[in-house]
Amino acid sequence: MKFSILVFLITLMGCVSNPVKFLSQEPIRIENQDIMKYWKPAKQKISFNNNLATPKEDGFVELRFLIDSNGRIFNPTVVESFPKDVWVPFALQATESRRFIKSDENPKALPVYVTMMYQFNVALYSL
Repeated sequence: MKFSILVFLITLMGCVSNPVKFLSQEPIRIENQDIMKYWKPAKQKISFNNNLATPKEDGFVELRFLIDSNGRIFNPTVVESFPKDVWVPFALQATESRRFIKSDENPKALPVYVTMMYQFNVALYSL
């Protein structure tokens, strides 16, 4: 009986997988100000739950990531952050929960690499 439960749990875990990156063609690099020409956020507001302690000072995190042809984000990497690494968990969680839809100017759903900056204000997190 225990063996059957173990096999079931392992099978179930195998069914829960990470999304697979889909690229209609080779991704291009774009500037943040051009993102709306290719991809638009599915939701305008970014929200997330984070059980981390709110940092004591304002800061920013600059992330580079891939938006695939399905509008999913992959491989977020930190380019720069201040204070060093303090706001990174917040930025990663916000980024990984985002989805994009292709713009009218991007009918082929061209995948892109983009660098985006998140600015954090302590006053907004202490409400």
